[in-house]
Order: sequence, then structure tokens, then C-alpha cells
Amino acid sequence: MKLLNLVQFLLIALSSEAFNVKCKFKEDIVWHRYCCDVQEWPNYVNHNHARISTIEGQHFPQHSNNDVLTMRMEEIRGLKYFTNDIFVKFKNLRNLVIISTALQFLLRGDFSLAKNLMNAHITHNQIAALEDYCFHGADMLKTLNLRDNKIREVSENAFKGLTTLKFLTLTLNEIDSLHPTTFDDQIYMEQLSLSSNKLQHIDERLFSKNFNLEVLFLDNNQLTFVGGRIFESNLRLREIYMDNNQIKHISKIQQFLVNLKDLQVVVFKNNTCIDTMLFLTNGLHPNYADVFKNCSI
Repeated sequence: MKLLNLVQFLLIALSSEAFNVKCKFKEDIVWHRYCCDVQEWPNYVNHNHARISTIEGQHFPQHSNNDVLTMRMEEIRGLKYFTNDIFVKFKNLRNLVIISTALQFLLRGDFSLAKNLMNAHITHNQIAALEDYCFHGADMLKTLNLRDNKIREVSENAFKGLTTLKFLTLTLNEIDSLHPTTFDDQIYMEQLSLSSNKLQHIDERLFSKNFNLEVLFLDNNQLTFVGGRIFESNLRLREIYMDNNQIKHISKIQQFLVNLKDLQVVVFKNNTCIDTMLFLTNGLHPNYADVFKNCSI
């Protein structure tokens, strides 16, 4: 096995392209951290084994690559694949922003060296799928924003290993289904957005390990059925948004929402069997069986 790994490593090394990245070094206005604002990424780099040979750009006085905590790539047309060599050149990188680029792929190993990364905003790109373990290695990641890509397929273990994740955004993609264990590792996740996808069904087990979930967005999908025990493990839920679906039925009405004592906002506007928005205060909750009686099966 060790020999096989060595051979694979050598093959990757031999096939790797070396390229230069040009940075404008500055103070990032969002995180107020020393930042590499990427100015050029060569469009001939066409696989994720490519290696960065040099970082071009004038550092601030008494600064070096080790001081870079933020990397921003906006409207970089040559960026099709990601490379984990970014985390070799910038060993202390905390924040990664990739916006409005040609990025199509996030592959296993891309974040294997991202030991210090805490925030990743990879939005408005062309990513179509998330394969198993594609974020593995980002052991400190707190925020992952994948808004407005082309994501249709999310592999069962795509988020495996992201045990510290608190905020996950998958809004404005094309996801039509999710494996029941997709979010099992996200036990500390507080906010999850699946808004504006094409979800038609959600397994009752999907959120069963997200014990700290507080805010959930499932609005603007194509849901027609909701399992009455879907939130049974999410005792900290404060806000649920399921408006603009096609919900016709909710099973086990007597169990639906009744254990959520911290619930403050429930939005089911523009559904087939329920069209309501509830604001719950002072712990005064209605009889949910009456509220959702038209959804009973």
C-alpha cells in the first residue's frame, strides 16, 4: 500500500502544471485581515493537481505569505479547478472567498491542507457536484457558503469531517435530493439554508444529528410531503421557513413541532394544505394539530 501511494504521488507530481499567481496584497475590508486579492489565474491550468510555483505581488513592509489570512478570487475567468497548494503558500489562511469565477469542480483533496481555514465563501460559480470528502481536512471550518452555483448532486459524504461547522448555505442551487446521512457530522451546526433548490422529498432522518440547529431554510423548493417527526431531534430550533413549496400532507400531525419549545417563527406560506405564518412569543404555542389539520393523512 505504501508503494502504491508513493507511485500515485510521483505520477501526480510528474503530471502537475506549475503556474504563477499574481496577488494584490491589502487589508481585507470584511475580516480586517491581511489579504491576497488574486489578480491573475492562468486559464491553461485545467486540473486540481496543478502547483503554484510563485506568488507575485508586493507585500506590505515586514509582511510575508505567512501573514496572509484572507484570499479573495473574484471574476477570475481562468479558474476552473481548485488546488490545495493555496494552503501550502498561505499556511495560515483563515478566510477563502471565490466569487463569480469559472470554478466547476471541488474534488477530494482540495481542502486536505486547509488546517486553519475558518470561513469559505464559494458563491456564484459553476460547481455542479460535491463529491465525497471534498472538504475533508478543513478541521476548523465554521462557515461554508456555496450559494448560487449549479450544484445538483451532493454525495453522501460531501461534508464528512466538518464537525466544527456552524453555518452552511446551499441556497440557489439545483439539488433535488439528499442522502439521509448527509449532515450527520454537523452536530454543532446552528444555521442551514437549503432555500431555492429542487428538493421534492426529505427523509425524516436528514436532521436527526443536528442537535444544535436553530435556523432552517427550506423555502422555495418542491416539497409535497413532510414527515411529522422530521424535527424530533432539533430541540433548539427557533425559526423554520418552508414557504413556497407544494406541501399537501404532513404525517403524524400530533407529533409535528410539539417538542420545539424554543420555536419563535414558523413560515408555511403558499403551500397546498397550509398557508400561514406564525410568530410565537412567551412560550405560547398553538395546537399544531389544528393549525395543520388540512395536511393530515
